[in-house]
Amino acid sequence: MASTRQAANQLLTGLERAGLVERAPHPSDRRSQRIFLTSAGAERLRAAAPAVRAAEASLEAGLDLGEATAARAWLRRMAAASAPSVEELPTH
Repeated sequence: MASTRQAANQLLTGLERAGLVERAPHPSDRRSQRIFLTSAGAERLRAAAPAVRAAEASLEAGLDLGEATAARAWLRRMAAASAPSVEELPTH
């Protein structure tokens, strides 16, 4: 969110060079590309999960259960609002 096309492209280029994502042309929009997670990218994501959970626990340490629940619900709504619609998601 709030990223320029240039910044997003630079990030994707780095991920692609590292073998973590692949780009493919969009079937109906020549100006767009679809981005797919590679098996190496999926493995890196799985390996990062424990560190992500630890970081989340640290961020929630000062919150009571109600505050943590509300914060997670807000974050889910924000992510859903910024995500492409299901029709736009690639099926690769």
